[in-house]
Amino acid sequence: MAHYRGNGRGNMNYASNRNALFGSRTSNNIASNAAHNSNAKTAHRRDVNEQTQSIFEEENNRALEMLGDRVSLLKGVAKDIGIEVRDQNNMLDGMSNDYEGAGGLLGATVDKLGKMLATGGSKHMCYIILFVMFVFFLLYYVIKK
Repeated sequence: MAHYRGNGRGNMNYASNRNALFGSRTSNNIASNAAHNSNAKTAHRRDVNEQTQSIFEEENNRALEMLGDRVSLLKGVAKDIGIEVRDQNNMLDGMSNDYEGAGGLLGATVDKLGKMLATGGSKHMCYIILFVMFVFFLLYYVIKK
């Protein structure tokens, strides 16, 4: 039996020729499987990341809608408060004017009473006493009913 000795490298030359002709079943398959698994894992991670991101976007959109609704509600409440404050201020101004008018009228009445009392005369004093008694009896009658 004859042995092939080759160029002195022995099995290395044979292995590289075989790999060149048929491809490596061991190292290339393992490398391609590893690359395929790595690509599959990367694709899976990408899909999971995209799904997570889309879930977060949907939650953010819902939160933005709720926030927009609340802002609109608060805007309406603020407008209503502004209208109510304006109406109350107008009413207070009107009441202030009414009280000033009533105060002026009462002041004028007191001045006239003072002048009347200063002029003297028992007749005027009797009229005042009768008027006060009439007012008290009128109030007593209204309260009893």
